[in-house]
Amino acid sequence: KSSLSQSGNVSLNGLAKMALILKLKDSSICSFYCGLHHLTRDIRSMERSHNMEKRLIDALTIKHTDAIVKSSSLKRTLSELAEHTAETEPKLDQRLRETAFLGRKSQEYQKLIGELKSSNKDIKMDPSLYHSNLVKRAKDLQMLKDELAPLHAKWKSYHSLPADISLAKVKLEEAKQEMVSGSHAA
Repeated sequence: KSSLSQSGNVSLNGLAKMALILKLKDSSICSFYCGLHHLTRDIRSMERSHNMEKRLIDALTIKHTDAIVKSSSLKRTLSELAEHTAETEPKLDQRLRETAFLGRKSQEYQKLIGELKSSNKDIKMDPSLYHSNLVKRAKDLQMLKDELAPLHAKWKSYHSLPADISLAKVKLEEAKQEMVSGSHAA
């Protein structure tokens, strides 16, 4: 039996277990201080690692939440795009058919125009009757009408005068008398 009391034995067993846990070479007080220092350093290092992991988890949680929101937005956009495609596809098909039809008609008309030009050459049609020449002549005619408009107005003013000079003098005298009588009345 040991010479220590029961509490002493318990304390000694506790110190021995602590020395094993701290992996001490001996049970001197200095070894215990060094072991506790190493344990404290390890605890602080673990706390730092734990805090870094917590920040990393928080950052990953935020990124995960953002990814879920973006995914939801993309799914909604994809759904809207599918609806839009379903709505516009028949219209596009119709326009494609119309475009093909118009393309065929255009080719037919080009062929017909070529044939008509060829037949015009064959019958030696006067080039002055071609559409472009007729349009040019219409423009020239309109320019002449515009130039003649002031002359026509001047001609109309002479048209109201009497043809005989003696009648013209009588009309002039009547106009003068009307002016005189009009100025006396005022």
